[in-house]
Amino acid sequence: MATTGVFGFNTLVYLSFSYTTAINAALVHALTPALIVLVSRFTLGEQTTARQLVGLLVSIFGATAVITRGSWQALYTLQFNTGDLLMILAAATWTVYSVLGKYVMQRYTPLVATYYATIIGIIMLVPLATWEMTRYPVPGISTAGFFSLVYIGLFASFTAFLFWIAACRQSAPVAPGSFPT
Repeated sequence: MATTGVFGFNTLVYLSFSYTTAINAALVHALTPALIVLVSRFTLGEQTTARQLVGLLVSIFGATAVITRGSWQALYTLQFNTGDLLMILAAATWTVYSVLGKYVMQRYTPLVATYYATIIGIIMLVPLATWEMTRYPVPGISTAGFFSLVYIGLFASFTAFLFWIAACRQSAPVAPGSFPT
């Protein structure tokens, strides 16, 4: 879970922003629920309700309409840039994280799984962060900036991962997968 969730997903998402726009990344990421449904169905045997399928189809058609600006002919000339492809990989890693979480939750609580995934993920991220800081020096951080980073790490990241995996434990990954991250 550390490899796919904390390390892989975050690395690919932020790297994709170097090559694509936030709008493109969000639109590509909006397809994640469909990936979760497909992978859950084939790996876990999860059943998908008609209501979930309708919601997914509306989501896919909506994202497609926005991406193509309503011109379905644009699909024939649609080109993906490096950032879009990295975002597709990020969506795939999040799908694996969500489905894998269902297996892990059979043995561990969400808190234990999230704790270890976070610690291992941080260890995996340190070499990349170190490399990036040597390439792009970080200016001094104020006290407020430091506490903002602590807040992001504890609440926006750890707690979000904890609630996500707890939701996957309580239901099929398909259900929380209906709410893109």
